[in-house]
Amino acid sequence: MPLSSVVWQISTLAFFSICGVWIRLGVLNLFDFANTDVFPLALVQLLGCLVMGFIRKLKTVQARANDERHYVEQLRRERIVGAAANGANENDHADGHSGTCNARNWHSFEYHLTHHPYLFTGIATGLCGSITTFSSWQLDIFQTAFRIPTRLPTTTSAIDLEQARLPPTHFDSLLASFNNIVVTWCVAIAGFWFGSHVARAWLALRRWRLHCARVEYMRGIDVGSTTEAAPATRFPPLNSGSPQSSRGKRAVQILAWTIAGLGLFGWIGVIVGTSLKFHWRNYNFAACFAPLGTLIRYGLARFNHLSTSSSPPTYTATAPPSSRVRRWVRQLRSLVFPWGTFTANILGTAILAVLFILGRNVFRINAAAAAQEDQYRTHAFCQFRQALIDGLCGCLTTISTLVVEVAVLLPSLRLSYIYALASLLVAQIFMVFIAGFYEWFAQPDTRVGYLNCTL
Repeated sequence: MPLSSVVWQISTLAFFSICGVWIRLGVLNLFDFANTDVFPLALVQLLGCLVMGFIRKLKTVQARANDERHYVEQLRRERIVGAAANGANENDHADGHSGTCNARNWHSFEYHLTHHPYLFTGIATGLCGSITTFSSWQLDIFQTAFRIPTRLPTTTSAIDLEQARLPPTHFDSLLASFNNIVVTWCVAIAGFWFGSHVARAWLALRRWRLHCARVEYMRGIDVGSTTEAAPATRFPPLNSGSPQSSRGKRAVQILAWTIAGLGLFGWIGVIVGTSLKFHWRNYNFAACFAPLGTLIRYGLARFNHLSTSSSPPTYTATAPPSSRVRRWVRQLRSLVFPWGTFTANILGTAILAVLFILGRNVFRINAAAAAQEDQYRTHAFCQFRQALIDGLCGCLTTISTLVVEVAVLLPSLRLSYIYALASLLVAQIFMVFIAGFYEWFAQPDTRVGYLNCTL
């Protein structure tokens, strides 16, 4: 791939990653209030999956059959018939263009947008993948199931208050974690299908508008008007070099170049912005690491095997051990399974588990004699840690791609259930072995007097 294409792709992914992490943090802060009926993380997953369903349906429907082309082709035939009825040459049309029409050369703005090599990837992988997050969801399930508070109390009087925020019994904690799993899955899948329905409604509206223009044009022919008086300006021109198609293509190209420039300079801008002492510094800090997580996930996507491949070669029972290992590796690689997304989600969850324990009981301080610079270093460490959680782990892991693979891309229903359950179980195993063992065995009995970071 040429260097210019690589830079263009990275800049586009960086722009949409920064926008995605800002949207996620904004929604979480907006809906994070007391006595809320729906946890804010579910709304984040709903929004990201809705956009994913919309953009993917918009592409698949137009790739399968662009319904507007059928209207254009039908219109071309009717205009030829109308021109012949008025005694004109069938190759001379009201808009002055030649009759050598190729309706397949006419595409809408949405077609060029969804078939652009960088914009569609930026929206699906960068924006939707950064809005949704798999690692924070798994940490929430882990904390709820094992009754681990989000923030350790620094005083004895705060212990009862922190315990009051947890479910009253261990059985209630398990039910709450199960409720989190079910609600998040249902919300994500419902958002994906609702987004696809919105895309279908959008395309239906476009077809209806084109149909109304066609009917208006035919009424002008039916009343006996000349071809020059026919309202042909309501349609896209139908010649092979359609100006309407060229305008849509130019608009998408300008949009792509603008987004690439904003992504490159915006990434530099948020890095510089972290040095400014504003109350939204956590947003800039998270945006610094968001493109990095998205690029890692985009690189791992090449290991997704979502199409049926040829059957692996057979080996004899007396094959040497090295041949057996190669056979297992080939069988594993030929398996229809999204290894890239699975690896990204598990890797991001493991990194989040490590960051989770780094923010708990790391700094033991004397609150009465703590130096100002020690407090500053601790605050800077907590901000850096939170930026890795929101930016790197949040964009490295995704639920929108997971939902697409489970609901659409995998060839069998059994494999979809296996993939979904494996993602949940393996992520929780990593949480238990990394964060759980430290929480249960590596910490002292008393938790008073420790300065810890909040998630």
